[in-house]
Amino acid sequence: MKASLVLLLGVAGDWISTWLGLARGLAESNPLAQTLMEGGKWIQADLLAVTVCLATPLIAVRATGDRRLEHLFLLPLAAGLARLLAAAWNLALL
Repeated sequence: MKASLVLLLGVAGDWISTWLGLARGLAESNPLAQTLMEGGKWIQADLLAVTVCLATPLIAVRATGDRRLEHLFLLPLAAGLARLLAAAWNLALL
């Protein structure tokens, strides 16, 4: 559950800091995110990625009952930490 919380906080922080930066005239430096934003698909793609990051370990552990698969929760943890770093970077640019 902690990994899920880290992911959700990271995504929220990245979204908010990105919108603040764009509102202040900064440009998106990630070419993929920029393309998705231009096409109006950024939020949808992000929500899909978050869903996959959260669902993959949950489904694997619950479907098999194998607690050894709990290391899969490193996926949302790593993604969340990366997004928290992106949010911190965005805020530093402001």
